Amino acid sequence: MLASLRFSCVALGLSLLSGCARPPITDAASLMERSVGEDPSFPDPSVPGGVILRVPLSRLLCQPERYHGKRVLVSGYVTLEFEGNRICFASGSPECLWLAVEGVRDPGFRAAFASVEATFDGELRGHFGGYAGSLTHITRLERLAH
Repeated sequence: MLASLRFSCVALGLSLLSGCARPPITDAASLMERSVGEDPSFPDPSVPGGVILRVPLSRLLCQPERYHGKRVLVSGYVTLEFEGNRICFASGSPECLWLAVEGVRDPGFRAAFASVEATFDGELRGHFGGYAGSLTHITRLERLAH
């Protein structure tokens, strides 16, 4: 029983990290006319190229070369603390990205699930190189409703 539970947890974790594409649930989703594995995007005239990609945190962690230098919108557990500004899957998770918050207005929280709109840098590893990448040039940092 314990081995079965452990296998289920490992399988769930791998599926979260894989960021695998799933078939559309309704016909309405097929109207998006996007390629399999392509991230949904939305126009933003203030961004060079005019597009911000909605990307799961797992894809930024697993495929940093694909998103390096691109504007992204990502959600996760954000912690804002001295030398530890980060976004992770959950509180205490080791898989995190550094948040370069210099010049960002105080969002009014220190630890919460939030969405971040920023530029992804897969080479900048944050404080003492302890992170998988960084979110820089942050233009939005908002706490998510429960």
